[in-house]
Amino acid sequence: MAKSIISNDRECWACGSTLDLHRHHCIYGIANRKKAESDGLWVYLCQDHHTGVLNGVHGRNYQLNKVLHIVAQKAYERLHGHEAYMRRYHVNYLEEDEWQ
Repeated sequence: MAKSIISNDRECWACGSTLDLHRHHCIYGIANRKKAESDGLWVYLCQDHHTGVLNGVHGRNYQLNKVLHIVAQKAYERLHGHEAYMRRYHVNYLEEDEWQ
């Protein structure tokens, strides 16, 4: 796994906890998880913010999930540009229409 291009701090990206950390791929799904892994589009999240029912990105915390998609896209685009991001991931999380 490549180093994260978002944050390499060994603490939860959402709350700063250093307990029970999980690596979260900010762009995920069958087609994108391996790409995100090799591109460094991941952060550490504590268990509550990763898989917790109320606070987790894989639970009901849709806002945190949305923010992490945006942060990942911006990080990738800083290094490679918008066109390269779109060719690789095919979805623009920076456009509000994508969230409706």
